[in-house]
Amino acid sequence: MKRVIILLLAILSPLFWRGAGGEAFAQTQIPKGESNKFMSLDIKKAGTVKRIKFYEQDKIILKVKTYKGRFKGTITSLSDTALVMDSMTIMYKDITKILINQSSWTTIVSRKFLMTAGGLYMALDIVNNLINSNVPVVNPRTIVIGVGLIVIGQSIKWLSMRHYTINKNHRIKFIDDTP
Repeated sequence: MKRVIILLLAILSPLFWRGAGGEAFAQTQIPKGESNKFMSLDIKKAGTVKRIKFYEQDKIILKVKTYKGRFKGTITSLSDTALVMDSMTIMYKDITKILINQSSWTTIVSRKFLMTAGGLYMALDIVNNLINSNVPVVNPRTIVIGVGLIVIGQSIKWLSMRHYTINKNHRIKFIDDTP
């Protein structure tokens, strides 16, 4: 029995890896010979500083003072005062929050599975009640379970997103290390 389970896991595991499709934010490797300009988010913790680097062609999500929504896109160029993201110039002083997606393939797969399972559970129960002419067609317990699965899946997404508000402990810097 153990061999069958191990064989089944070995066969199905590449399907989950391909379906995850997660995006990698920050920490892109720069080929030799190109400029080494990057925007860094310095996070002060007790006695140490953690630095998250954003290079050109990295994906980034930010919030700006003058606009209520989020800007999500790719950094096309960096300078000492601003960054250009998808043909839009954003000054460093206007950035209020940087959001970093820390999802791994397991969180992406589990989130998609839970949200799909919740929706399918509700749909299948409603179709089954229609076929069998059961009353009520929409069972309240089914809705609670289905919506609960969807909420758990969405909360996994919310918990895997880190929010860094720009203040004295979270600062943005531009660094140019080109020789």
